Amino acid sequence: MDSSPALVAKECAVDNAAGFGQLLGRSLHALLLCVASVAFCYFIVDRPVAFYVHNHHFAQDAVLKWLTYPPPIPQDYVPVVLVGLMVRRAWGPFRRWELALLAASVSLVLADQFRATLAYGFGRYWPETWVHDNPSLIGSGAYGFHPFHSGIAYGSFPSGHTARTLAVAAVVWIVYPRWRWASVVASIAVIVGLVGMNYHFVGDVLAGGFVGGIVGTYTAHCCGLREQFCTTWRRRRLATAAARAGKTRPRKLKSARLDAVEFRDSNPCYLVIPTVCWDVSPNHP
Repeated sequence: MDSSPALVAKECAVDNAAGFGQLLGRSLHALLLCVASVAFCYFIVDRPVAFYVHNHHFAQDAVLKWLTYPPPIPQDYVPVVLVGLMVRRAWGPFRRWELALLAASVSLVLADQFRATLAYGFGRYWPETWVHDNPSLIGSGAYGFHPFHSGIAYGSFPSGHTARTLAVAAVVWIVYPRWRWASVVASIAVIVGLVGMNYHFVGDVLAGGFVGGIVGTYTAHCCGLREQFCTTWRRRRLATAAARAGKTRPRKLKSARLDAVEFRDSNPCYLVIPTVCWDVSPNHP
């Protein structure tokens, strides 16, 4: 059985097209679930939670406030990271962690822009009054959506902090399965901080999480991270099948012996993806 890079690239190109189709279908299902959850929170959950947080003075908790600080900070350094990665690209293909850093940086900025656009489209008041006497549920009894209104008073929905956090967490979830627990912990910490400080309604963080997750997932796929996993997995499966047919054992080569499969037809980013090279040798001990 042929396990050459050309065969792997051809099979993964098919998998790539099917993968994006499946991703679109799952995204639509997630969108419906998000809409239903936000509607439920708007009528049932948001107001009671906001009043409960306010009445119990959770906003005085320094730990909760600290949990809301990290998300905007990395965005300030994204231009520096992107410039560094583009300079680094001149010396050869990206390593796996560099490609993941590229996807995380791009998804972080995109998620925040999606948040800004959606905030203008929905125009929701905040739970509490924070700046410039903005109308809010606690401060003035103002509650609801006011589509196509601009200004800081209408920026509660969706949560930008949650969107940025989940955008990066989605990339980590896809690229580094062993670190998924860290993505979950970081996301929950930010959400608890935002709701506990009454910076956002529960529905706001749910919508922000959906936006960030979708942006991060699509960015990771478009950067070829799915193709990289597909290639490594496909090569191993083909090598194992060939080994069984010829009564041989697949042997993983040293890390110095790497090859690259160029997904020019299947990857819109035209990135050269490093893949694990496998050697099938008869009767190898």
